[in-house]
Amino acid sequence: MSNFDKALEALGALLPRIRKHWPESKWEWDGRLDCALSTVPKASEGEARTALTAVLPAVWTADTLGQAPLLIRQICARTGGLLPGQFVFSVELPEGVFAYALWWPWGSGANVSVRIGSSHESAQPTVRAALAL
Repeated sequence: MSNFDKALEALGALLPRIRKHWPESKWEWDGRLDCALSTVPKASEGEARTALTAVLPAVWTADTLGQAPLLIRQICARTGGLLPGQFVFSVELPEGVFAYALWWPWGSGANVSVRIGSSHESAQPTVRAALAL
């Protein structure tokens, strides 16, 4: 098994752990950003953050993003940057592949959009399968 295959295997094992503890059951595919997408109401934010940090323990903010790994900074730049109040959760897998989640509160404060993806394009089928999309 190649190291990249090990990264895909690790990704496929991690993401169902998020889904198992996720406060909302609905996930969909965001083709614009090539990520899984779920919307969480404000009342479930704590549960959602707990599920994410259990699997994606590195948390980056607008203030700390400059210290994040290059691929995480590139993902944030590609998706519009990281604004105050937004977060990116991440974990590094074999071969320098990252799993990440973008935490974007809505302007109204009523909900948060969470997008989960991988730094490697060919891992998208694994993300989709692991989150049952």
